[in-house]
Amino acid sequence: MFGSYLVIMGVLMIVSGFLLIFAKNVYRAGNSNQIDEYTLNSFSNDSRASSRHANHEAFLNKTEVQGGGIITLGPISIILGSDHKSTQVLIIQAVVLMVLYFLIFV
Repeated sequence: MFGSYLVIMGVLMIVSGFLLIFAKNVYRAGNSNQIDEYTLNSFSNDSRASSRHANHEAFLNKTEVQGGGIITLGPISIILGSDHKSTQVLIIQAVVLMVLYFLIFV
């Protein structure tokens, strides 16, 4: 009985993830004020380039994205990280997931 609840919760989490990604893409498509690198390069030789200079400066001062992920195959975890701190956090999360796995299923 408990296992069926876990399956239902897992399916609901996957479906909600797809819905969130879809909603984000719809929101980004409707927001035409976002400027990406391609847009900045296409306006570099245009007369509107001077008006876009402030946006270009904001684009150049962007921060670097850092993160990682855990691939869990049963009790075994594969940890991927772009920097040391995010990898340490993921290692702790992987250990917690392995302990929960052994407590629930073994």
